[in-house]
Amino acid sequence: MSEKGDIIKDTVGQSEAWSTVARGYDDMIRAFSAFHDYAATFGNLKSSDVVLDLACGSGGLTRMIHSKVSKVYCYDFAHKMIHIINCQVDADGIKNVFPTVGDGENLIYKDRFFDKIFSIYGLKFFPDRIKGLLEAFRVLKPGGRLILGIWAPVEELEMFNVLLDAMNKTLPQIEKPEHVSSMDSEDIMNSELTGVGFKDVVIEKKTFTVAFDTIETMFDGFVKGAPPFASIKQSMEADQWVDVRKKVLQHTEDTLGLFDKPNVSMTSFYVSGEKPHDNF
Repeated sequence: MSEKGDIIKDTVGQSEAWSTVARGYDDMIRAFSAFHDYAATFGNLKSSDVVLDLACGSGGLTRMIHSKVSKVYCYDFAHKMIHIINCQVDADGIKNVFPTVGDGENLIYKDRFFDKIFSIYGLKFFPDRIKGLLEAFRVLKPGGRLILGIWAPVEELEMFNVLLDAMNKTLPQIEKPEHVSSMDSEDIMNSELTGVGFKDVVIEKKTFTVAFDTIETMFDGFVKGAPPFASIKQSMEADQWVDVRKKVLQHTEDTLGLFDKPNVSMTSFYVSGEKPHDNF
């Protein structure tokens, strides 16, 4: 992590950073099940669909949809995320989920293979987002749809906003970014999807409330599951982190006005585009 800069960009493009937090991420993401549930609804799934869960993380969406479709192929560059999915597939005897470690900008799948491709809070972080979109377009069947989840700007993400603000007040050298991803503009979403060939782009904006038992569980879960926060902790001595954690928790409590049962809002864009049918 750089001494001063964007704490999100410093870590989200690193596969090992996500592998390091894989177990914590899996615990944290379960609190966000409403976002995956809505993505499944937004995607208008059919029982015959062959689906790609692109940049799948530990499989939050896959857990939600695998029983509703024919097959789900999970794809992520973090090997420990895929390990978590493999363990669950084996433990539950799931037969229609196929996890793979790989680069989302260079998919291993053949052309026109998938009915639906989901990337819920993943593709927006790709170093070359257009290349990722072109690859998704390539492996979709004509008439298939790409469905993206994209976080709104930080000011509309109460959980991120409060925790990042508290971190900045505690460690002023850590700047709070205005955006989780530069793709959080509807104009950019529409232009990038149509630019690679998608048509009939649909964009919806939804806000859900995420509940935690305490501010401590919210903060500690985020540190364990989010590479930017985990990297800050890892850069410090244990006693230094104890002091930082105490101050961040106090700032967060002061902002929210309570310690127990925080309910924080998070806003997401859901974006869908169709691959046109051939005109010949």
